[in-house]
Formats: sequence, structure tokens, C-alpha cells
Amino acid sequence: MSFDLVSAFNRALAVQARPITLHDIPNALQVNITAAPANYFRNLAGPEESISIGREFVISKRDLDAVSFGAPKRGHKLIDADFGYLTITEIREMVILGEIAGYRVRAE
Repeated sequence: MSFDLVSAFNRALAVQARPITLHDIPNALQVNITAAPANYFRNLAGPEESISIGREFVISKRDLDAVSFGAPKRGHKLIDADFGYLTITEIREMVILGEIAGYRVRAE
């Protein structure tokens, strides 16, 4: 059953996906994948005067597996034609019935 839900997740993600380059500078690894811009980031808390800058993207684990790139990590770079060169600052695994389906990342 989780496979069907993960497939549905990937299909929904493909609707908004855009080409993006994921770059692991220390390991000199750069791959082209697709990522969907997200409108929010969960689990952020702080004083109401604080402002969070940056962009959020959802990246499919299936896409990362297809290019032999592990889970995204803080410090990895995202290169987007419109949003520019961004550094990943936060990562949240997106789990469907115990299986990691993707990652929600915040990049600045």
C-alpha cells in the first residue's frame, strides 16, 4: 500500500516540478534533478518578530536514487534558473507509512 501512496506522491510532485541542479561541493558531485517549489515549511517556531527568508523545495527520493545521490544535507547547493544559487539550511524527511518518499528542504 505504501508503494501506491509513494507513487501518488511522485505523480503529484511532477505536476509542479522544475529542473534544478543539486551540488555537493566537497565531494565534487553535481546532478540534475527536478524539484517542486513549496509554499511553506513546517515546524518553524520563533518570536513573531522573526522573519524567515529563503525558498522551500520538495525533492523526491526516487529522483535522488535515480542519479545515485544520497539524502540532501545542510550545505548542499541548489542551482535554479529563476531563483539562483541557494544553500540548503534545513531538511525534513517526508515519510509515507514508514517509508521516506522525499525531502522538504529550505534553502537561502
